Amino acid sequence: MTSIPGSDVSIFHSNLLFDLSFLKCFSYCLESSNKNLIWSDEQTRFFLQLRLDESLKGNIRKQMVNEAGRQVIMDKFYEAFGIKIPWRKFGIKYNTCKKQYDSFKKLTRNRTGLGFTSTGSINMSEDWWNERCKVQVL
Repeated sequence: MTSIPGSDVSIFHSNLLFDLSFLKCFSYCLESSNKNLIWSDEQTRFFLQLRLDESLKGNIRKQMVNEAGRQVIMDKFYEAFGIKIPWRKFGIKYNTCKKQYDSFKKLTRNRTGLGFTSTGSINMSEDWWNERCKVQVL
């Protein structure tokens, strides 16, 4: 995948292959009205793919989505899942994903013997995960 200068395309490599279930330490909740919206992996991947598509169309500059791009993302998300989410919540989700991806890179940096599933998630024992979560908290 090539990177477009000034865009955020290079943040999520390999067709968004990394699986958001890799870190059990993080919450995937966003507040929507008075209820919490729990983003499924499918919804998250769909949103990130929509954002990538808008970036390739030129609707994102310096990680800021223009009004046309925002409307397309919100409309397509509503069509796919039947959930209306204000743009601010999408922004929060994107920032959360960036932080999780940074943690994923730190977690896997200089580690040997890691096992991965076909979806890109890390496939390791519970003991390994417990050790990594302890290190992440410190």
